[in-house]
Amino acid sequence: MVTDGHYATSYAVRADELYIGFPSKKYISFAGEWTQQELIQLYSKILRYFFYLVILDIIENRITFKFPPGTRAWLEMFPYSGE
Repeated sequence: MVTDGHYATSYAVRADELYIGFPSKKYISFAGEWTQQELIQLYSKILRYFFYLVILDIIENRITFKFPPGTRAWLEMFPYSGE
């Protein structure tokens, strides 16, 4: 199934779709002063920073991050030989 050039897969979602229906005014005191687009940009920055922290943790602690079951995908830091 294809909609607007996006393929519907088991773990596919656009960044703006993550925040549909999120009660911003309930959790963020200044939400009433910002437009919905500004809030979505804020949420996107938070999500990017989260992924930055995950990747930094993988690098610094040499851990393996396993993606959801069925994807056969993971992120890991390969050992550095120093050469």
